[in-house]
Amino acid sequence: MSYHVSMKRLYIFRGPSGSGKSTAARAFLSKNVGLHFEADEFFMQNGKYNFDASKLGQAHSDCQRRVRKAMEEGTYPLVVSNTSMTKWEVNPYLALAKEFGYEVVIYKVRGPWDAELYASRNAHGVPLNVVQKQISKYQPIEGEIEYE
Repeated sequence: MSYHVSMKRLYIFRGPSGSGKSTAARAFLSKNVGLHFEADEFFMQNGKYNFDASKLGQAHSDCQRRVRKAMEEGTYPLVVSNTSMTKWEVNPYLALAKEFGYEVVIYKVRGPWDAELYASRNAHGVPLNVVQKQISKYQPIEGEIEYE
């Protein structure tokens, strides 16, 4: 199933917890019908978020599996919004895009990043020390665009 965008594209939104990735992704999708994926969806049970750090790897594998399925079906545009603070966290999506012929657009949530603000407002109660650690791990990716 194809949507408004005429080219197969994968949009990746990245930034620390509480920086507005999901909000930006939803705003983007309000103008461009497509599918939205987040690793956090793995932790939703009966409408409640039940995070388990020991299952984080499974959550990301599940997100990648769902993106692969959408690409196999030729669906576009696709939007992924995970923290993705390091290059290796983005690489599986870049590999999928290459395999299935998707152009990739990477959006970095606009800074400057404020760990205290993000810790106070993120939807899943990620504590300040974790948000600070996320910010410290950030690696720029060539060609990424600051999302307005």
